[in-house]
Amino acid sequence: MIYQLELFPGQIFKGNYYYWSDGGTKTANLQFSNTVPWLSITPSSFTSSSCSDIVRVEFNFVAPQTPGIYDAVIQDLNGNWDNTNITLSVTENPTSAIVQSYQLNQGQTISKIDTLYWNGFGNFSCLNNYVPGSTRLYSFAEKDSVSWFSITPSNLTLPLSGVGTIESTILGTTAGSDHVYIIEEAEYASLCFFFRVNVNVITDVEESYITDIPLDYSLKQNYPNPFNPSTKISWQSPVSSHQTLKIYVVGNEVAILVNEYREAGRYEVTFDASKLTTGIYFYKMQAGDFVETKKMILMK
Repeated sequence: MIYQLELFPGQIFKGNYYYWSDGGTKTANLQFSNTVPWLSITPSSFTSSSCSDIVRVEFNFVAPQTPGIYDAVIQDLNGNWDNTNITLSVTENPTSAIVQSYQLNQGQTISKIDTLYWNGFGNFSCLNNYVPGSTRLYSFAEKDSVSWFSITPSNLTLPLSGVGTIESTILGTTAGSDHVYIIEEAEYASLCFFFRVNVNVITDVEESYITDIPLDYSLKQNYPNPFNPSTKISWQSPVSSHQTLKIYVVGNEVAILVNEYREAGRYEVTFDASKLTTGIYFYKMQAGDFVETKKMILMK
């Protein structure tokens, strides 16, 4: 099992992984091959009797203050579960961040409404739609808060199959450009989600307008990753063009998610891999002359 995670320096995060027996009673004794100061797990010992007896193990991260790549390996000394190979990327600029850019006049205020959903998980072993709880807590925090941005509410609990909304407010207080990172954490998840909000405040008050057209091309890392059975893929294009998004494994095309002309903007699609097997897949986006490929991991 491969666990890849991005965190800011000093960030504290609790990620969750799930274990179950695929036949008969099995007991785990999870231990680090080399002890690391930035990660602990709870519980490290447990027993599962079947695929309906699912155990949630909490991975407690405290990211080092020094940016870099940190590795750890968790082994089951009883040999019932595969090793978990952990790669922690500590960075001030998360590559997985979704960029949202706004331009507004000085003194102008804009609001943006986002909708959240909680529909449980997908397939877990022989179970369908496994749900670890009846509610899910979402939390939002600014990394190095700024005066021109706010998000309400900062914490939101959704019931199963529930829907909620959050409102972001951007103020055109000071002329010039700035940005802020927003950290989204969701209960039961293995990853946190990052947004980079860019603002450009202009002093021309004769015309009031907002633009959310990106300035450059970008293909984001899918979220979540690893995933089972579905994941979201986001990208952006500063120009209108014919755009394609395709999935490959070992050089073979297995899915076409997008193949059409699209306007300049930001897009997101969901890739459902419920009919595919565990493995490393690649997704390739092409928009005009821009081409980029990224790796993702399906783990069932």
